[in-house]
Order: sequence, then structure tokens, then C-alpha cells
Amino acid sequence: MKYKTIFIVAFVLYLIFGLAFIFLPEFAMSFFDNEPTSLGKQFITRWWGIALLGLGTTLIFALNASANSIGLRAIKLGHFVHFAAGFFLGIANNIWAEPKTAIWAIVVLFGVFAVLFGMLAFNEKA
Repeated sequence: MKYKTIFIVAFVLYLIFGLAFIFLPEFAMSFFDNEPTSLGKQFITRWWGIALLGLGTTLIFALNASANSIGLRAIKLGHFVHFAAGFFLGIANNIWAEPKTAIWAIVVLFGVFAVLFGMLAFNEKA
């Protein structure tokens, strides 16, 4: 699979989740938490949304990068680490906290993207 396709799909997901976390924090968090969302949690959720938009932006601007550039390789490796860590954190969340269906869906997304970005990061020559 081409890296540009993976980048675009990941960007769309970053955009959807990022905008939902920024503009609809209570709604977005209702899928992950049973408790009412306090004002503090809303702002933390918004900060997370901003981070997701930043990650997505790196992918969109990297679409025109040279295929063998060290910068593009760093982006691929960084996103692999992001998704792999998120995958394991999601599993831990479901083991030690109250599991919810939405969190399992996120775990699957993170697992798929960890594999895809891992293939991109480690299947190329150094």
C-alpha cells in the first residue's frame, strides 16, 4: 500500500476525531467515559483534539516529500510509535478500567494503523 494512501486515511481520521474533540468535547467523551464531562475534562479533550489536528497536518504536508527523505522516514516512525503505544494503552484501559465498546473500536483502529505505519517505517532501506 502506498504511503500517500495511508497518510490521507490517517489524516481524515485525525481530522474527524480532532474536530469532534475540539468542538464537541462532551459528545466525543461520552463514548469513552460514563461520568459527566467536567469543564477540566472538556479542555483536556480540546487539547487532545488540537494535537490530533497537528499530527494530521504533518501527514498532509508530507505527501509531497521525497519518498526517501529522512524527514518522511521520521514521520512514519513517529506515527508508528504513536499508534503502537495507543494500541497497548487502549488494551490496558480495557483491562484495568471499565471497558466500553468505543474504546475497543479505537484499539482496533490503533492496531491497524500501527501495523500500516510499522510496515512503512521498517520495510524501507535505511
